[in-house]
Amino acid sequence: MIYSNADLYQALKRGWIEFHPEPEAKQWGDPTSVNLRVGKAFFRWERHRTGRAHRYIRLEELDKDAILQETVPVAPNPDGTITMQEDDFFLVYTKESICLVKPTLAARIEGRSKYARAGLGVHLTAPTVHAGWNGPLLLELVHHGPVELVFTPEVSQVCQLIVEEVRSPPVYPLADLTVLEKAWRRGEKR
Repeated sequence: MIYSNADLYQALKRGWIEFHPEPEAKQWGDPTSVNLRVGKAFFRWERHRTGRAHRYIRLEELDKDAILQETVPVAPNPDGTITMQEDDFFLVYTKESICLVKPTLAARIEGRSKYARAGLGVHLTAPTVHAGWNGPLLLELVHHGPVELVFTPEVSQVCQLIVEEVRSPPVYPLADLTVLEKAWRRGEKR
């Protein structure tokens, strides 16, 4: 079940979900989501850092920290905005840190359609925010359009958080088939 904006607000007031800082009134403008803002620091792949013509990353060894080590900060414009050119790829954390307190809540982070029409792809293929998540979300931004896009850090609302109810709480530790088997057998007896 996807939460409506009223369900989301109620979950916030009940302490089932936390935002730091809490969204402002203008971020609640959609019927089934809350809009999130970009943070202050934007990053891009460092070009030719190794001096080699051919670079690669083993996908099996890839993690967020390894990616961030390959990036450099994007320099802001004199007015503090960030300009994105066609074919640019940026990483940026959301201004809001999210905590899914209720164990049966999960979420998705999706781009907003009005920005997609200008060529902006947000959070490309990894929209899942797993149950129990606590922290800011690292967004992947890619620009496919022909015009420059200008972001205002901590203001531009480029994505939306869609909260969903999970049928049952996850079991831990993760990737332990013995634990999953026991949980399945308990559910089978219901």
